[in-house]
Amino acid sequence: MEEYLPFILMAISACGAGIVQRTTGFGFGIFLIPLLTLIGIGECYAETISLSTMLAATLSLITVIKLREYVALKRVLPLLFIFMPISYLAGEYMLSMKTNTLKVVLGLTLIALSIYFTFFQKNIKLTINKWVTLACGTVSGIMGGMFSMQGPPLVLYYLATEPSKTHYMAQCQTIFFLGNLFMTCHRATEGIITSNVLKLYLIAIVGTLIGLRIGEKIFDRIDTTLLRKIVYAFLAVSGVIILAK
Repeated sequence: MEEYLPFILMAISACGAGIVQRTTGFGFGIFLIPLLTLIGIGECYAETISLSTMLAATLSLITVIKLREYVALKRVLPLLFIFMPISYLAGEYMLSMKTNTLKVVLGLTLIALSIYFTFFQKNIKLTINKWVTLACGTVSGIMGGMFSMQGPPLVLYYLATEPSKTHYMAQCQTIFFLGNLFMTCHRATEGIITSNVLKLYLIAIVGTLIGLRIGEKIFDRIDTTLLRKIVYAFLAVSGVIILAK
């Protein structure tokens, strides 16, 4: 039984990530990758983030299909065209970095995100223009390519542009799906999507889909402010734990 424990914990973690992503619109990789790192899933860091990217792409695709009438590609494509080349370059750089260095960068990034979303997000108002679009797409590409955590800049962008939370969810999940699909194809060409990653995907997708269903049910009911506070606190704790390992 002990040998199956990591896979059970992985599926449970993927379920939690699915709930967070479908309820708040982002946070799949932020929630899942620290847990996978702590559990020891994947033969290397690149496999871990590739697994998270594939799971997130599947979740986003299902959500996009259900919310397709709210999707506005004219508000997605400009960011996507910036995101794609930046995430490619960031992914290439990630492959050349040592695992310990990546863990330090990841840990500090998680702590910084926690501090930002907890204390500063409400005080920052975006006026959308080409420079803000360029900045959000660039930062998202760097975070996506290196950590599969491209969500935070895009969340800030779409919170400022979308007329309702359903439109916000539709735009976020559309660009997350297309971006994650692009990064998965890139990593496949680099030989990172191994048979081990596919095996882990088939196990974890069960938890992800369960989390998706739960998230759909609570999307209109939960106090998302409280949920986000929990996620942000989790970011900081995960960052500290990763740095301490």
